[in-house]
Amino acid sequence: MNKDTIPSRFQELAVHIAAPLQKLYESKNYFKKLHLISDVLLGSLRLYGHSLIRIAESEQLIDEALIQSIETLNSKDSHGLWSSTIAKLIQEFDKKRSDKLSVEIANLFGVTIKSLRQGNLKRMSVRNTVIDSRGQKQKVETVNTPIELLINFRNKYVGHGTVYPETECKEIFEIYEPILTAFLDAVLSCREFKFFDLNNQSLSGFDKNCSGTVQLDFLGDKYIFESNEQLSIEKTDTANTDNLAVKYLFDDDDKKIIESYPYFIAHPYKRALSEEDSFKRLHLLKEILLNSLKYMGLMTASEYFNSNLKIGEINRAFKNFLYRPQFGHWNAFMRNAIQALKEHNHQWFIPELPEFYYEIETQPYEAEKETAIGKLIKFRNHYLGHGTVPTDHQSIKIWSEYFSEMKNLLLRMDFCRNYSVVSSDKTISWRLMGDEIRQVNLRQKLKSNVAVLDAQNNELSLVPFFILPAEYFIKEVADHAKLMIYEQNTGSRIVFFSPESVHGETNNERVLEQLNLMIREKEKQEPMSLKDMNETLWSLLLKENNEATIQSLYAEKKLINGIYQERQDAEIVLRSWIGARAGLFFMAAEAGSGKTNLLAEMNRQYRELGFDSILLRGNRFRFSDFWEELCYRMNLTTKSCFEEAEFLTYSQENPLLILIDGANEHSNPRLLLESILTFLERNKGGHIKIVLSWRVNSKSELPKVDDVFEPIIYNANEDYSREDPLIERSSYWLKQLNKVEIEGAWNKYVNYKQGKIRRKPNFSYEELCYHDRSLSDQLDNPLLLRLFLELNNGKGLPKSRGGYISIWSLYHEKIITQ
Repeated sequence: MNKDTIPSRFQELAVHIAAPLQKLYESKNYFKKLHLISDVLLGSLRLYGHSLIRIAESEQLIDEALIQSIETLNSKDSHGLWSSTIAKLIQEFDKKRSDKLSVEIANLFGVTIKSLRQGNLKRMSVRNTVIDSRGQKQKVETVNTPIELLINFRNKYVGHGTVYPETECKEIFEIYEPILTAFLDAVLSCREFKFFDLNNQSLSGFDKNCSGTVQLDFLGDKYIFESNEQLSIEKTDTANTDNLAVKYLFDDDDKKIIESYPYFIAHPYKRALSEEDSFKRLHLLKEILLNSLKYMGLMTASEYFNSNLKIGEINRAFKNFLYRPQFGHWNAFMRNAIQALKEHNHQWFIPELPEFYYEIETQPYEAEKETAIGKLIKFRNHYLGHGTVPTDHQSIKIWSEYFSEMKNLLLRMDFCRNYSVVSSDKTISWRLMGDEIRQVNLRQKLKSNVAVLDAQNNELSLVPFFILPAEYFIKEVADHAKLMIYEQNTGSRIVFFSPESVHGETNNERVLEQLNLMIREKEKQEPMSLKDMNETLWSLLLKENNEATIQSLYAEKKLINGIYQERQDAEIVLRSWIGARAGLFFMAAEAGSGKTNLLAEMNRQYRELGFDSILLRGNRFRFSDFWEELCYRMNLTTKSCFEEAEFLTYSQENPLLILIDGANEHSNPRLLLESILTFLERNKGGHIKIVLSWRVNSKSELPKVDDVFEPIIYNANEDYSREDPLIERSSYWLKQLNKVEIEGAWNKYVNYKQGKIRRKPNFSYEELCYHDRSLSDQLDNPLLLRLFLELNNGKGLPKSRGGYISIWSLYHEKIITQ
C-alpha cells in the first residue's frame, strides 16, 4: 500500500468500503490512516452484516438472541458486536444447511462451518511490544484471522488509543497493513454479493453515492435493506484535505489554563490549540475532556482513601467503574462517590470540588436532564468513539461547536490552580502545573510519589493512577513522558497514557496490588450482630460476597464468562431438593467434571428464583469452623444467631442456600465437614441449606461421617445400598457430559471470542468422533474438552500416533515444552 491511489483490484469494492479505503490511500497523515482502517472495517461489517440479517429474515433464521443483538446494532453499532452477530448468523445458516450459506463469507468472518467443504481458515500474526513486570520490553505475538486481528487493532489503537506521534502511527500502520490487505482480498472473494441502489446502479467504487437503501443481488435472489444512519454515503471531494488548517488565536483565558492548570490538562490543551490538523485537534479535545474527568474522579477517590471513612457504596463504585473504566465511568464514579461522601459528612481537602460538580453536573441534570459533561461525552462517543472519520470541514465545524463547551467547563474549574500537583523521585521534586514542568525544592518530604499541596502545604496523597514513568517503564518511555496516567486494565496488562501521548503497557502487578490493598483496608468493618442489621444490608453483603467469589473464579479461569453448558439432570435435582427438610446436599465429582461451573450457575438460578444464596470456595476459607467462616464473610460477630434477626424469615420452602465449591480443597476438609454438620444440626428444619461439592476419583475416597447425621443429609442417590457409608449412599455423583452436552460445550468454546486464548480447531466434534473414537470419548470431562480445544486451536484433525492418545499427556507435553 505505497501508492497514492487505491489499487485497481480494490476499486470495485462497494462504496461503503472503497470510499474510506480511498481516503486512506490519499492521506499522508498516519494518525488518520489508523482511524480509516477502522472505517474500512466498519463499512465491511455494516454492509455484509445488514445483508446477512436480511437473508436470514427471509429464511426465518432469526432467534430471540439475534433479535436483541440486531436491535442493539440498529441503535449503537460497534465493530465487536457486528462481528459476533455475523458469526452467529453464519452458524445459523450452517446449522440449517441453508443453500444461502457462502463458504467465502464464512472465511471472511473467520467462522468454521460444517455443511460445506471449507479449507483451513487463513490466520496471520502480529507482534506487539509490552513492558513486563521487570520493566523489560517484550514482543508478544498474536495469531488469529485477519478480521479478529483488525478488531483487536481497532480496540487497542482507535477505541482506547491516544494521539500517537506520527512516527509511532507509521510503525503501527505498517504492522497492520498486510492484515488489512488480506482482509480486503477476502472481501473481494465474496463475489456472490452484488450491491446496487434502487435504480439498479452498481454501488461499486469509491466515488458513488448511497441513499442508505441497498439492493442486494445474491445467487439470483434480490433483497432490499436500509439504514440511513449506517449505510448512507454522500459523494465527497476526493482531493487531499490533510493540509486544510485553521490556526487558533490564544486569548487570556487560554493562557491562564495553559500556564496554571494541572499539567495533564494544560499540556493537551496547548497541544490542541497549537495543532493545525483538524482531525487530530478533535482527538486532543477528547483527551482534554478525559484528563479533566480523570482529575475530578481521582481527586474524589484520593479524598476518600485519605479519610477514615469506610463506605461500601464507594468501594463498589471504585471497583465497578475504575478497575476497567470506560469513558463515562469516571463521571459515574464521581456521581456516586461525591453523594456518598456528602452523606457521611466528609471534610474535604478540596472543598470546591463537590460544589463545582453540583453546579456543573448535578443541578443542571436535575433541571434539564442535560449537562456540559454529558454533551462532551456524547461528542466523544458520537464522533470519535463509534463514528467514522469526518472530513476536515466537518472536523472544523465539530471543533467550533464543542471546544467552547470544554473551555467554559475548565474556566469554571479554576479552583484547581490553588492545589499544586507535585511529584518526588528520590531527591528530585517537580511541580506538575502548567504546560512546562518545573523542578522545585519542597519544604517537606512527600508521603507518596505524587500528591497535591494546598496553599498551606497540607498534603493529599493521590491514588496510584498517577505514576512516575521511571517507576514502571523502561528509559525509552520515561525519557519522553513526565507523568503516566491510568487508562485501563485489560486483565492481562495495565495501560497508561501520558499528556505527551506516550503510550505504555505493563503487566507489572504493583499498581493493582496497591489498589487492592487500599480497597481491602476500606472494606474492613467492625463485626456486627445480626440483630443490628436490616434486610437491605444483609442482601448487599450476600451480593458483594457472590461478586467477589465469581470474580476470583474468572481471574483463575475456573469460569469463563459467557460459557456454561447446561447440565439438565443435575440442575433439576438441585432445584427440586429446595423444599426438603434435610439441610445438606453432598455432590461428588471427578476433577474437571464441571462442578464449579454448575454451582456458579445454580447460585445464579437460586437468586433468580428469589432465594437468598451465597457461593463460597473451600480453598478460600480462613477457618475450619463453618460458622466462624460465615461470620467472617458476612461481617458478623460469632455470637450472632439467625433467630435474633427479625428481618430474616427463612423457612423450609424459602431457605437460605449456601453453596460451597471444592470443600475437599480446604486445608482441613474433614474438620470443615464436621463443623458444617454440627451447624446444620443446630439449625434443623431445612430453613438453611448447604450444597457442598467434593472432588474424588472414586466412591471409596468419599469422607466417612456418623449415621447420626442421616436426617440432615439429603439422599440424592437413586441407586444405593443401606450397607454403604452414609455419604456414599446419599451423595449425588455428577455425571460426565453426554454427547449432546459435549457438542453444545464444544460450540460455545469455539465461538467464544473474548480473551487471548482461542479454542477453535479446523474440524467439528462430529468429524472427530468419526476420526478417533477413543479421543472423542475423553471429552466427556469439561476440563479435558477445554484443554483439547486449546491444544488443537487452528489445527486439522489430529494425526494418529498409533494406539490410545491421552489428552492429559498432550497437555503436559505442551507445558514442559513451554
